[in-house]
Amino acid sequence: MPEAETTSPPAPVIENSPAEVADGVFVIPDGRVPLVPNIGIVRGSRAVLVVDAGMGPRNGEIVRRHAEELASGLPLFLTLTHFHPEHGFGAQAFADGATIVYNREQLDELHEKGAGFLEKFRTFGDAIAEQLEDV
Repeated sequence: MPEAETTSPPAPVIENSPAEVADGVFVIPDGRVPLVPNIGIVRGSRAVLVVDAGMGPRNGEIVRRHAEELASGLPLFLTLTHFHPEHGFGAQAFADGATIVYNREQLDELHEKGAGFLEKFRTFGDAIAEQLEDV
């Protein structure tokens, strides 16, 4: 009997570019890649709001680069839908020069559960662990 062919899931890396879905509202689609969220970017007249940062610093840098291009010099704000690694553990890419807006309950939950989630997600495979390096 032949062995079943196994394939690894794609690495959780943001690869798509922002698509405008309404005037000034953009989405970086997840591409149906597990552990890659849809990322929102809203460009206003005075600032740009980014919703979620992706998993790990490299994804956060990709998101920030797209947001900066759309901002054309406007201030950047980042908010997170929740603290899970695939949504918020790329936030450190926004620490310098952007404002991170986080409600108290989510921040408390991050402090309480974040390290455990980080360790748990690192066990999901090398591709995921690699994205979480330097978090």
